Amino acid sequence: SLSRHKEPKRAHSGPSGQASEMVVTYFFCGEEIPYRRMMKSHCLTLGHFKEQLRKKGNYRYYFKKASSEFDCGAVFEEIWEDCTVLPMYEGKILGKVERVD
Repeated sequence: SLSRHKEPKRAHSGPSGQASEMVVTYFFCGEEIPYRRMMKSHCLTLGHFKEQLRKKGNYRYYFKKASSEFDCGAVFEEIWEDCTVLPMYEGKILGKVERVD
């Protein structure tokens, strides 16, 4: 099933084809409207993501990734180590930030 991921990379739009800008979208603590930002990195870690947040407090971080476990084809995976590269879903990073009480 790994061969399915070797499709042509069409996620990067732009004439240069460089992957230096990445769309990062995330929901913050149950808010209805997600935040969206462009981040200059082709290999984004949780540490990079947390630097951009600049919000004080304890949070848990979940990121959407493809999964064949469920019919919906995706799961939200919790990431907790700053050095972990964030998973991508359909060429984008989609996260959820939940407050830890």
